[in-house]
Amino acid sequence: MSAVLLCNPGRAVILALGLPAASSRASSSAASLCLQDADDVCVVVVSNLPEKGYSVEEVSNLAKPFGGLRDVLIVSSHKKAYLELSRRSAESMVKFYSCFPMTLDGNQLCIAMAPQHSSVKDEEAIFTAIIKDSDPKVSCCQSSCKGALIGS
Repeated sequence: MSAVLLCNPGRAVILALGLPAASSRASSSAASLCLQDADDVCVVVVSNLPEKGYSVEEVSNLAKPFGGLRDVLIVSSHKKAYLELSRRSAESMVKFYSCFPMTLDGNQLCIAMAPQHSSVKDEEAIFTAIIKDSDPKVSCCQSSCKGALIGS
């Protein structure tokens, strides 16, 4: 049994889930990270995260230069993070990191759009998708990032 920590400004809730390993979700209270503009919202997946040694803030900082970050869901058991952003910000972020790959603790991150998800708040859909196509030994280079990583 794992726990998911939901952090929203002014409250924290822990939910028990029957998942194989720990995951965490956090929403930053910083106004710059929690914009409420009218843009379409979409999800970016960051995969190939290190097994440990990073914070929600570090993952959130990947999106900071592009603005529009609304929420973050980190699934540490599968070395992935899901960032909910405005569509414009998400497209800029994915394009930038395709040209200039980022590493975190020696791991080259794979940053791609997750068109099958419209919000990180739909955790059940995200966990279901992870379980369906999950093989922790398969790197992100064998998925949608393959073309971006080959070109870098």
